[in-house]
Amino acid sequence: MAHIIGEPGRTAQRIEGERLLKGNHRWAWLLPTTGVGAAAMTWGTGGMRTSAVTIAAFMLAGAGLFWMFLTGTPLRSLVPSRAVGLGSPIADLAIAAGLGGIAGSVLADVPSRTRTIHGEAVVVGAVLIGGVAWWRLRSASARIARVSAGTGAERAVAGELARFSDDFVVIHDALIRSPAGTVEVDHLVLGPTGLFANETKRWGGRVTPGPHRWFQTGHRGSRTHPSPAAQLQRIQQAVGLMLRLPPEQVTPILVLTSGELTAPIEVQVEHVRTVGNAITRGLLRWPLPSTPLEAARRLVSD
Repeated sequence: MAHIIGEPGRTAQRIEGERLLKGNHRWAWLLPTTGVGAAAMTWGTGGMRTSAVTIAAFMLAGAGLFWMFLTGTPLRSLVPSRAVGLGSPIADLAIAAGLGGIAGSVLADVPSRTRTIHGEAVVVGAVLIGGVAWWRLRSASARIARVSAGTGAERAVAGELARFSDDFVVIHDALIRSPAGTVEVDHLVLGPTGLFANETKRWGGRVTPGPHRWFQTGHRGSRTHPSPAAQLQRIQQAVGLMLRLPPEQVTPILVLTSGELTAPIEVQVEHVRTVGNAITRGLLRWPLPSTPLEAARRLVSD
């Protein structure tokens, strides 16, 4: 069995989790809508005259603020990426609903001649909050599903690479520093047949390569992605520089777990079932006087 360093998919989950934590202007209009809905519900039920409603509003706002604090500190590493993906939009909605509820409580406590329950305000507020929550969480769930699918593809490739003999070393989610910045490698393989940098993509439908962007067309529409071929070239440069080797000594492999390329590319393309044979039957030899394990430790430590 090959020497394994790292765990597949962790870097992708971390990066996606950080993206989900950042503000997104596309959803900014949903927050005041949620606040208005909560204010309407609280005002309609009597606000501070109904202590349970006011307490719930404060608890919602406090829970959302606590989540923001938790994910904004080093404690973020303790939170699974899937929880971040769902927790962040829920926290945003909780803060908006809580602040709106508090505002509604204040408005409802203004002295008036009547202290009736305004059912129409409660219904309108509930519809607003329910619609916003459904819309926002549906998008977050779809994004989490895409990340999970990509992580599953990387784990499938990792399962094939783990079958290599102990002459090979496999580094999952390697972060390689270079003068141009840090590059991430899904799977870096070092062994008797050479060095191999593997980038795994789970893109369905038809994939059209371009110089800088690749175009994916499937049953869910069209999307664009940064060129994985260009990414693999940066990886070649970074690994070669770290190990003081010509970049050509690092063989780039694009692993497509699904989808169909509409045009040939310069980078070697394999599938999950064929990537293992492509590496173990490589035409190159190990180029360094140090062992693959020593070279792998140098890449990880640096």
